[in-house]
Amino acid sequence: MIGRITAVLLVFVFGSPSAAEPAKIAVAANFAKTAEALVQSFNDANTGSIELVIGSTGALYLQITQGAPVEALLAADSVRPKRLETEGFTIKGSRFTYALGRLVLFTRNSTIPNSLTLRSASFERLAIANPSTAPYGAAAIEAISILGVMPNVSDKLVRGKNVTQAFQFAWSGTAEYALVSEAQALLSTEGNFWRLPQNLYKPITQDAVLIANASPTAIAFLNFLKSPTAQSIISLRGYDLETERP
Repeated sequence: MIGRITAVLLVFVFGSPSAAEPAKIAVAANFAKTAEALVQSFNDANTGSIELVIGSTGALYLQITQGAPVEALLAADSVRPKRLETEGFTIKGSRFTYALGRLVLFTRNSTIPNSLTLRSASFERLAIANPSTAPYGAAAIEAISILGVMPNVSDKLVRGKNVTQAFQFAWSGTAEYALVSEAQALLSTEGNFWRLPQNLYKPITQDAVLIANASPTAIAFLNFLKSPTAQSIISLRGYDLETERP
């Protein structure tokens, strides 16, 4: 039977995954739409069922350490997968970089933003993801600090629980601008964005790792992420690849 895809926000029911149940893949919020496209492509040539568990990387990490029945993590950083590895939650040797994220300044306005937009701070609200749990939020804080505009924007920051909520703030008009992933901006039917120079923030290295006792379906899906087909999907949706790293 061709697999299905289900998206949920977080898993709070703990226990071990059953072979008869969908393989639960935890996915960082910025990568959710790309992950859906990858699952659809994976299903074209594989049997099984996959359920995407969407949330901020920090929140997903915490759920996994508390016993959530997740079989793999597609994080928005390399820190949490490495930590899970060190703490004995993963299948040894399964961690790899599946994407390199890009940070952009997004607005729904018709005017294309740039560095002067942040420097002038002539806006009321700038949305970012929670920097303590979301790597794109941490990158946003780093970029703002390096640009030297923190004193101008600190009282204008609106924090979303993850990068998806930060994007929604800009989309809904709650904030005029948002520092989010390029993948989200590319999916928008309206608005403009400015890609921040990568010397303004540490590389957003997004690692994947298999959790101990992962099912064959979860293992096959992470192997699929390394394929040319999957790499093409990832690249077209606003990410760089590990092979392209300078």
